[in-house]
Amino acid sequence: MELYDFAYCGDFNEKIKRLKEMIIDENWGKPKNGKDFPVLHNYIAHYFKKIHQDNQIAYAENENGEKIACFNTGLLTNTYNDIYAYFVKNKNQNSSQEWFLVEFLTGNSIKLSKIAELPRIATFFNSIDDLFFDTKLELRLNAEHILRDNYERFPDELKQYNNIMLVNLLEGAIKIAKKKIERNYKTAVPQFFDNKIQFLIPLCLLDTQKPDIAIAISKDTNYYYGATCLTMDMAYNNARLIVKPESDWLRLSDD
Repeated sequence: MELYDFAYCGDFNEKIKRLKEMIIDENWGKPKNGKDFPVLHNYIAHYFKKIHQDNQIAYAENENGEKIACFNTGLLTNTYNDIYAYFVKNKNQNSSQEWFLVEFLTGNSIKLSKIAELPRIATFFNSIDDLFFDTKLELRLNAEHILRDNYERFPDELKQYNNIMLVNLLEGAIKIAKKKIERNYKTAVPQFFDNKIQFLIPLCLLDTQKPDIAIAISKDTNYYYGATCLTMDMAYNNARLIVKPESDWLRLSDD
């Protein structure tokens, strides 16, 4: 379920801005499309989907007998207190959304005192080994599919070349990327997509030291397979759902 189907969020951008002031400082992106911190918007929306899917929303009644709900956002304050999204029943009877997002709170808030057990953070993997790319496996790339479906994500400078040249460029870049992973495991950045762990791998097409796109890699039984490319900002948004990316190549753009 989507957050916006579960609850009426009011001025969500304003609530996200207040949340940003509560949490440990990090880059949540520059204002875009009416969102002051677009990565944080995206994070909360997608984090909720996993929380709802795993039934990790806590429900209770407050001291006035009103129904309340909350979930753990996975975010921390500067003093390392968990932060929760806090909901009350939506009083607008004409609304299809059952709940109303009031605010974000720390676990010691009196408003959460009636929650018998505060919910835990979301779990995206079964074993820590799931987060490490197995360099012993073959890495296959469907370059033709990437060009057909994701051409608009390529740098404009490359669009002057024909498909044959671009396929050769992609296949060469993926070989170099795998060598980098073999020497630094942090090069392959995990993301959670379609209910499974994938890896984001940087491809340097114009400059050998600067990635232009990221390839999303899925694991089959005996090999990895890539058929989708993402822009750097898309890749960062996806990776941030699990953890703040620490790889030296995955950064938000300055644009």
